[in-house]
Amino acid sequence: MTKSVFLRAGLAVLLPWITAASARANIGEDINQLRARYGAFQPVGAQALFQHEGYSICVYFDGEKSAMEVYTPISTDAGGAPMDQDAIDKILAWESDGLKWNPMPVSSGKATWVRADAKIIARLNPSRGGKDDATVLVFMLNSK
Repeated sequence: MTKSVFLRAGLAVLLPWITAASARANIGEDINQLRARYGAFQPVGAQALFQHEGYSICVYFDGEKSAMEVYTPISTDAGGAPMDQDAIDKILAWESDGLKWNPMPVSSGKATWVRADAKIIARLNPSRGGKDDATVLVFMLNSK
């Protein structure tokens, strides 16, 4: 085989991994890591607001590291656009750091997951307009 065949084969194996890694976000990143991942941001008080792949991502900081990230679909509807299961799965994968998300029963009944390392919790919340459709996916450090 020639070097170009090996190169193409290597790129075919690495390209999906590189693409997935660049889409992944993790609680605990600093503003420079977040900018590298999502691009430009708009400061909103002590938070940073990013727009990425059809989502508004509001990042709250604990010192210099992200401690909570709130994903909302970008929509012209004032109440927000509902998230389907594919969108939820995609965002959970971004925040997985390669780990599995496990459903977690909570008294509120809101869909909640804990990451396999128990460091991060994700919760699906209804829109600000009070609709039953879930439109906000929140990731936060697990304080337990």
